[in-house]
Amino acid sequence: MTEASKPWTRWLLVLQALLLLLAALGPLSHNLDLLPFRPAFLAMLLGIGLAFVVAVVALLVLLWSWIKRAAHWRTYAVWAAVAGLAPVLIVITAVGPKNFSVPPIHDISTDTANPPEFVAARRERSAEQNSLEHAGEKLAELQRQAYPEVAPMLSDLPVDRAFARSLAAVEQLGWQLLAQDPASGRIEATDETALFGFKDDIVIRVAPTAEGSRIDTRSVSRVGQSDLGANAARILRFQRAFKGE
Repeated sequence: MTEASKPWTRWLLVLQALLLLLAALGPLSHNLDLLPFRPAFLAMLLGIGLAFVVAVVALLVLLWSWIKRAAHWRTYAVWAAVAGLAPVLIVITAVGPKNFSVPPIHDISTDTANPPEFVAARRERSAEQNSLEHAGEKLAELQRQAYPEVAPMLSDLPVDRAFARSLAAVEQLGWQLLAQDPASGRIEATDETALFGFKDDIVIRVAPTAEGSRIDTRSVSRVGQSDLGANAARILRFQRAFKGE
């Protein structure tokens, strides 16, 4: 097939390649400190969103090719549809469909009445990033509605052993340890996401009880209004790691 005889639908695939490049440049530019979070994130959303639109057009072209019996249109149209739908399906699978409907919050704590306090993380954050001050009862109610499973963890271990096990869980999960204070039972760490290099801060508080110890965990995103369920999932991962599950 000569260049002149190639079907026009190849331009759908060329357009998809450019849009997916735009989507990839978003997180890449942020990780390389070339763009701040907001424009980098918008670039990714724009690339994926427009690629999805082109995928819908490609599907309509496929339908039209059957009506017109233009089989030579189909190969490029199929690949253009796949190229636009795949990133959307990957994002939905990675985030989880239910997490797109969670409230726009980014501060999750197993103790909403007396949330564990950050100390070391305050030195790691800039003024432009999310505050580490808990928003109070309004936030607590939104959390209870969205994540009823997030609750304090009770253990029959004494405080020193529960503290040591918490540290081991932090290491197992691959979080960066910021601080540990056995006297107050406080551990602080940072978790970094793979795609955008988002850094979320975690504080763990180990306190004595009559039966052993109580472990409270709080996770707060540095950027973004909604965490799409990431902080609640992180707390539950820590609790499973602590229990050896």
